[in-house]
Amino acid sequence: EDGEYVIGLTYTDRSTNKMEDYTSDIIVVDTTAPQTDIEPAVEPVITVNDSYPYETVEKDAENSVDIFASATEFVFTITEKNFFADGAEVTVNGNEVSLEWNSENDVNTATYKIDKNGDYEIKLSYTDILGNTVYESTDFVSIDMIAPSVSIELSKENAIYDEAKYYNGDVTATITVDEIRFRP
Repeated sequence: EDGEYVIGLTYTDRSTNKMEDYTSDIIVVDTTAPQTDIEPAVEPVITVNDSYPYETVEKDAENSVDIFASATEFVFTITEKNFFADGAEVTVNGNEVSLEWNSENDVNTATYKIDKNGDYEIKLSYTDILGNTVYESTDFVSIDMIAPSVSIELSKENAIYDEAKYYNGDVTATITVDEIRFRP
């Protein structure tokens, strides 16, 4: 059974010779696999569950992507009785980040804030004390804090007045959309 144990031994032979009492170091039995999770501190604006315009058309994400309209803090959780921080690895877009872990009972948490626009692949993996990488969590997120802008410019030809409000012929409208995720 999982737990922490100390073995104590004392022995007296038939001649009443008693050995020195023996007490082992703490022995830990842990057969429960650790669990990992990544959760945003706030709900995403939307989750896209199919192809998402991720960075470029060539890299469109095939996984679901959580989209946030503001800087967002992510909570990393590792549930493990015998947790040690050096076994946890968090990467953001392939770059390892250093986190301060807090432990309460078997639940170990750390937070990381993303405050720049962009697309992010966040990974959490944990290697237990025996060297086994036991589980990996991955989230795909996009931070988009810039509102799109649209402008329309009407051609001046066939305009009756300089303000180009009235036309007596065809009008060409040029529509400009400024949005990082726009795909025509």
